[in-house]
Amino acid sequence: MTVQIPTLGGRDLADIVFENKEGVEYLKVGNQLFITQDAIKPIYAGPQSLVTIQADGYARWYEVPETASGKLMTVGLPPKGSFAVYDANGVCVNFFTVSVLTKVKLPSNGQIVFVSDVGAKFELTIK
Repeated sequence: MTVQIPTLGGRDLADIVFENKEGVEYLKVGNQLFITQDAIKPIYAGPQSLVTIQADGYARWYEVPETASGKLMTVGLPPKGSFAVYDANGVCVNFFTVSVLTKVKLPSNGQIVFVSDVGAKFELTIK
């Protein structure tokens, strides 16, 4: 008797590992890394800010707070940098790599992710 696990039809298997780094819970499945929703903090809604990719190289995720909802965010990108903005339903409303748009209206209860090399800096303006 065999048991088929429904991961891609039970064909591809990967170890599942939960990690806790500095109080943040991560889930690692193969070479994919997921962060717990509770660890995603609101982005600073002031007129100017900076997002830096930390030494761990992980993408930086942020929630869109009500104070930033509906405002226009302009992103100054580093070389090899990209960002994406998702609405409250998880639908991507802007992905720089595809759209090449550096300005996006922030959706209510949305999320933003910044991706680049370690030490890369994204310059943000939210108005």
